[in-house]
Amino acid sequence: MRLTDEEKGMLDGAEGPAVAAAMDLLVRYGEALDCEWLCDVRNVAGTMTQPSPAKVRLVREGGWPKAFAVINLDSDDEAGPLPARDPRHRGLVRHPRRVRRRRRDRPLAGWPAMITPLMTLHGRTVVPGTVEGEALVSHEPISGWGGIDPARGVIIEPRHELFGQCFTGKILVFPSAKGSSGWSGFFQSTRLLGTAPIGMIFARVSTKSALGAVVTRVPAVTDLDRDPCAVIRTGDWVRIDADKGVVEVNPAPHENGAD
Repeated sequence: MRLTDEEKGMLDGAEGPAVAAAMDLLVRYGEALDCEWLCDVRNVAGTMTQPSPAKVRLVREGGWPKAFAVINLDSDDEAGPLPARDPRHRGLVRHPRRVRRRRRDRPLAGWPAMITPLMTLHGRTVVPGTVEGEALVSHEPISGWGGIDPARGVIIEPRHELFGQCFTGKILVFPSAKGSSGWSGFFQSTRLLGTAPIGMIFARVSTKSALGAVVTRVPAVTDLDRDPCAVIRTGDWVRIDADKGVVEVNPAPHENGAD
């Protein structure tokens, strides 16, 4: 993203660690949405009232300042309070742009030498990084609030096709996010509770899914040249190279014997 000198200073810590953490999150979020620069907005909302097991644990271990830093700023360290400042706040302007690497990408194992990908998809980076694992595919949008249990990493929406299935340690493939703006917070909680998917592939990006992938801190891609929910099946072995926007799929044997 293109930042002004003032914004670069904020990102580099000129106005304190809380502002730097907020700017880091905002820049990562903007890049996930293909934004080019920041703009001034006059309506910003944040809340710490939404209950979650992750919040309870964070407050117990480090108090409300630690919980605020982790949940609201996506910071690994206590950053202190955000200072009062000019009523103008930073928003986002969309424009196609390459996404930079997250400073703390999760280290992951290499692609097994004996597996040759039988299908390659090309798309756009949402969160950089490389990951491989078993796919869990949904043909229906996934809800955060009321749709998943972050403590167990399980789909709990009663009428959902994946009801009762666990996405922990899997690559979650789904068409889009649905529901409230709390979607990202629920998936952030899965990271904090150790129940998160290891990667995300979604057919259509939205503010919810983009921010959810950013704060879950897993490699994620979207805008693929084929519908991932149609060509990837649950159980397939998938490798995401989100730095290049590439998805490699090795189909698993299915009941009909076809690969």
